[in-house]
Amino acid sequence: MADLTGVAGGKILLRHIDPTGELVGWVGEFKARGVYEVVADCVGAVGDVTFEVDGGAQSTGTVRWTESCSSGMTDYENATLPMKAKTYQLTVRVPAGAKWAILVSQPY
Repeated sequence: MADLTGVAGGKILLRHIDPTGELVGWVGEFKARGVYEVVADCVGAVGDVTFEVDGGAQSTGTVRWTESCSSGMTDYENATLPMKAKTYQLTVRVPAGAKWAILVSQPY
């Protein structure tokens, strides 16, 4: 897996690594304002990784996107957040046996 800390810029808000492939889902929270960036990597399995950030889009309240586990490192940026800090919930679903890592940061 890639070292995500070298790619993300700014303050790290949330980080999780599953190097054993034991988890098929995970939920974490982070607090952000203005903009956040999600960087992820997934290896060792075929299938899709699904990301969902509750409260991450002003219009719908939830942002969802899917990436292929074997496509290498991926990133997503949401720059439509209010300037007042708010707590968001990130849900990650991966294929069985996948080894994966995720990092959420806020650019300075």
